[in-house]
Amino acid sequence: MVHMIINLLLWAAISHDALGFEAKLIQAGPTKLKLEKKAQLPGVVWGFDFVTDQVILATLKDGRIFQVNLNSGAKKPLSHPLKVFNSAQGGLLDLKAHPHSKKDFYVTYATNSPKGATTELALLHLAKDQLSLKTILMTADAYSSYGVHFGSRVAVDPKGYLYWSIGDRGERHKAQQLSSHHGKILRLTLEGDLPKDNPFAEQKGPQAFIYSYGHRNPQGIIFDEPTNEIWAIEHGPKGGDELNLIQKGANYGWPVITYGEEYSGGKIGGTHKKGMMQPVTYFKPSIAPSSLVRYRGKAFPQWNGDFFAGALVLRHLNHMHMKNQTFEKETRYLESLNQRIRCVREGPKGALYLSTDQGIILSLTKA
Repeated sequence: MVHMIINLLLWAAISHDALGFEAKLIQAGPTKLKLEKKAQLPGVVWGFDFVTDQVILATLKDGRIFQVNLNSGAKKPLSHPLKVFNSAQGGLLDLKAHPHSKKDFYVTYATNSPKGATTELALLHLAKDQLSLKTILMTADAYSSYGVHFGSRVAVDPKGYLYWSIGDRGERHKAQQLSSHHGKILRLTLEGDLPKDNPFAEQKGPQAFIYSYGHRNPQGIIFDEPTNEIWAIEHGPKGGDELNLIQKGANYGWPVITYGEEYSGGKIGGTHKKGMMQPVTYFKPSIAPSSLVRYRGKAFPQWNGDFFAGALVLRHLNHMHMKNQTFEKETRYLESLNQRIRCVREGPKGALYLSTDQGIILSLTKA
């Protein structure tokens, strides 16, 4: 597949090893954007979400959570009771605000046990300078001794359901097995209960919470309210990162079908098989996508319905231009920053906010 790549030039040079700027202007086609550094945190900012228009909570992979004022850049650590397993790709992962409470937040993180490491989902409550545990909603049945492919992002819909992505944990064959949560997207209620209309709800055990399967390592998932659609973006192997429209009970093929290959160069399965879903688009070579946003804000009406994802390997903000469910072209922003963009969020007023593995929080607004 040939993607249209447009490399955008910064109006002013930005150093690769220092981001001590207040703001820079970027020319994005006919649009001028303002890139602004909002805060600096002391580690990989894996996830964040908004408490107010200008206050966020941010998770650091090493297990810390900070409250950050985007106006001043002020940050303060918040104590919390989670037992985070920070090793290899595991650690403190996504954070998503509860849709009905400005003080409650879903958090996902790696946890360890005698059976191996897996991913856990908890609900925390914010009060003053600390986060208390309301409940652990689920411990995924995705135990493994491998330190890779934990997922893990969270999306919620207006009907009161939560979608949670889990990677294959390095045990790729289990992505095709409905007896575990390896390589799955799970669906549960906001309280952690089993939705009665889940595709495998009548089954006992882990299978009941599975919404889709055959995933490798989905690190971006969103529920798009205007269309009532669920979308996910996932890491392929060498090549083959995928953007998928998620359908109830569907099989997305990994590792039977993929557009990627082994890191050594060997073939993995095929690209098509009856009963297995095709991606809406794929990336070859890999961009290593992390996080996903479908833009619905008013600040950039020309982007309505387009997707944005962070890129970890090729180090840019990836703009996927869409026409309904059809991918049209790709644009890459911020390559000159040379930053691994880890999380992307649409702010309450339509700006885009980004976090990087160097602990930087950035905003993109109209110039």
